[in-house]
Amino acid sequence: ESVPMSIWHTYGKLMHDKKLSNTSMVLRGCIGGNCKNIGPTGEFIVNLRKYDINNEINPNVIIDPLLFRKYNIEKAPCVVFAENVQTKVLSQSEGKDENFNAKNIYKSCGAWDLIWHLKEIQKKANSLELEQIIKYLEPKASL
Repeated sequence: ESVPMSIWHTYGKLMHDKKLSNTSMVLRGCIGGNCKNIGPTGEFIVNLRKYDINNEINPNVIIDPLLFRKYNIEKAPCVVFAENVQTKVLSQSEGKDENFNAKNIYKSCGAWDLIWHLKEIQKKANSLELEQIIKYLEPKASL
């Protein structure tokens, strides 16, 4: 709720347009703090998908408070890059230490463009995989 819808939409649109299937937008919990009433959270996701009526998007959105704890995320938005990920049980949270292993984990937080976050992470990670992702995501210069 603390992140403006425009940021959610910008990140989600890039994820949707570039078909980033191994990427999720994560909510710490349900909107309004009560998962017994899932209505506001469902409405939030519908609003995210229909934020721009001309460009409906469908990014992967999950609720996982364990990820916020695992990556020590205290304020959003944050972008996390986990290198050489190994998840034992896909139906369980990556936030559970016994279910998830990564060579290195990097994060960048702040209300900035997704590609900017990735470039900041790349300065520390120096990852060929991340470099390829950035090149794929960056807008191509028109001739």
